[in-house]
Amino acid sequence: MNFITENQIEYQAFFTFWHKKEAEIVVRFDAERHFTEGEKQEVFQQVATKIQWLEQHKEAVLEFLLKNEEVRELFEEAQEEREEEGEQAVSDEQFCEAVYLHNLYCEVGKEIACTFDIDTAPDYFLGHLVNIKLDDSYHLSLETISG
Repeated sequence: MNFITENQIEYQAFFTFWHKKEAEIVVRFDAERHFTEGEKQEVFQQVATKIQWLEQHKEAVLEFLLKNEEVRELFEEAQEEREEEGEQAVSDEQFCEAVYLHNLYCEVGKEIACTFDIDTAPDYFLGHLVNIKLDDSYHLSLETISG
């Protein structure tokens, strides 16, 4: 994967996760701190490891989404709207098939903080994105629901 930049602080690449849509990957280095090329390459390697983990652990992400109370409430609200419009309810399996990784954002300072946005097609999040943090131990936690 090749990261490109225009300003030496923010780097961008694209990756197709889970055979779905292409996701933007952004790595942003703290402008207050100087990073050598070697340090940047080490960061890119760590980000590549996180990308590989996400690619190989879709089931863990789906399980997190299905078990998270806030995400579940959003999905159920979307279900109610669908039913009011005369559409059939969506099964958990259909929901999981609709999930895709929208983008991955890594902020680099003393440590690397990575979050990613999840979306669905068709839209089962009522126009929102679910933002999830991926920590260094590969634990997932909900950051926010935006949109």
